[in-house]
Amino acid sequence: MYMPISGVTVPVAPLIVIGFFVGVIGGFFGIGGAFMVTPALNIFGFPMAYAVGTDMAHMIGKSIISTFRHWKFGHVDVMLGALMIIGTTAGVEMGARTVIWLTGLGLADPVIRHVYTLVLTSLGFYMLGQYFYANKKSLTEFRIVKDVAGNRLTDFLQSLRLPPVIYLKRSGFSISLWVILPVGLLTGYLAGFLGVGGGFVRVPALMFVIGQPMKLAVGTDLFEIIVSSTYGAFTYALKGTVELYGAMIMLLGAAVGAQIGAVATRYVFGIKMRLYFACCILGSAVSVVMKQLSYYEGQAYLAGMKAHLAAQGMDQAKIASILADRDQVQALLATNPLWQQLAESEKFLNGISVAIMLILAAGLSLLIISLCISGMIVEKRKGVVLGG
Repeated sequence: MYMPISGVTVPVAPLIVIGFFVGVIGGFFGIGGAFMVTPALNIFGFPMAYAVGTDMAHMIGKSIISTFRHWKFGHVDVMLGALMIIGTTAGVEMGARTVIWLTGLGLADPVIRHVYTLVLTSLGFYMLGQYFYANKKSLTEFRIVKDVAGNRLTDFLQSLRLPPVIYLKRSGFSISLWVILPVGLLTGYLAGFLGVGGGFVRVPALMFVIGQPMKLAVGTDLFEIIVSSTYGAFTYALKGTVELYGAMIMLLGAAVGAQIGAVATRYVFGIKMRLYFACCILGSAVSVVMKQLSYYEGQAYLAGMKAHLAAQGMDQAKIASILADRDQVQALLATNPLWQQLAESEKFLNGISVAIMLILAAGLSLLIISLCISGMIVEKRKGVVLGG
């Protein structure tokens, strides 16, 4: 299908499938899923700036559906989410402006992917460590640890009495507004910069900085994503980088998937959710690394072509025109074995990136769906909610 704003042609079926899979994952983990969607859209042909804006737009409807489900389960701290929005809104605008600036310099794609890799890898290993810590606690205390709320940092931050101090009834503790706002600002900036709802950094922040257990962090984050993604989509739309057709197509699948993911949280311990979350973002990091390596290979043969054409006396405008024409690029590749090798390597690495992303999304979605179905069956038989 032709996307009139970005000027690219994208297959429809993958967009619906991506929407469904990421809807399941987002509803389960309390994230917009953009750390998977934005690279995936880029892989399927959207320029990075358009991938960011389009993903922001598709997250709005999906997050509303997921939040409603989590609210019914008692997993949403509306007060905390509303306060975080203050910092998030400012942060999203700062992040979006940074992307537009980098796009003007021609650096948006590589810089965003490098930051993605760093953030995803760091959070993935940290969450994995937290899972093993809780598992060890289960063994030493001879009891099942459903989840672990807080740590030394959260205890310290909750002890700060800088006014105004807010009592969060649903979360069950008090915390200074001057702790909440910086967390919102930082995660909002990353949301705007990386084209995400901020969930994959905000859920860990709510857990390991604010002090919420994972299920509450999931629901609270989804509530905030409604606002942050709406504002993010609005500001990207003003900058002309939101592909509405693409967003609406993805939402067809996401509307169904989000409900399944949200319901599944009822049947899984919070500590197990940490393990799945860590696997999710580490897998996404590997995919982004493959995409970046593919980018390097492409830049290598393009640099060779530019030098070759410049040596023939062509000016920069003529060179840019030739390299923008796929047929002329293919003709040039046929004249140089090294360029051909680099082009084949680029295609291969890009294919690996796509495969990892799709396998990860499909695998996690099927796992979550199976947990949801098995949990509902057991609940119906025994009248017990497994996840507590």
